[in-house]
Amino acid sequence: MLEFITQRLKNSPAFKETQEKLVHEESVVPVALELGIVMLRRAQAQPPDVRKKTLESAENVFLAIQGVASETDEYRVFYGQVLYWLGRYKDGRKLFDEFLASKKDAFPSTLSVAQILREVGADSECRELCEKAFAKATQPEEKFSAARLRALSFTDLADKIEWL
Repeated sequence: MLEFITQRLKNSPAFKETQEKLVHEESVVPVALELGIVMLRRAQAQPPDVRKKTLESAENVFLAIQGVASETDEYRVFYGQVLYWLGRYKDGRKLFDEFLASKKDAFPSTLSVAQILREVGADSECRELCEKAFAKATQPEEKFSAARLRALSFTDLADKIEWL
């Protein structure tokens, strides 16, 4: 039965045409992803009234490639940032959590997401991930990096001094 279906699909002009379209469209995904990243970076440097419009355009780019790129690290990390900047924290955090889960919460990934959270103003979430990264760190340099970032997202002066 499976052999029959496979043979019919191979000979189907509609299937062949769809395959060719898919190959062609997949080739633009990396370019579109890069465009979304550039738009995010531009938006971060713009005044608030222009920023929102640029971020919404970036979101449209990410949504256009979602079907092909949504499982990639770059998509999750950069689209997550767009969502945070747009005020959709829960959706952005979901993407960051998916990214961290795919990396098994490895130290470098955890610290990278913590840095991103600090950049988007999510200090309490940044602190939480810094502390998690600090606990996982096995090398003195890793502990230093996690502690340094944690000190930058302090709650009060005593907290800052403790992490410094």
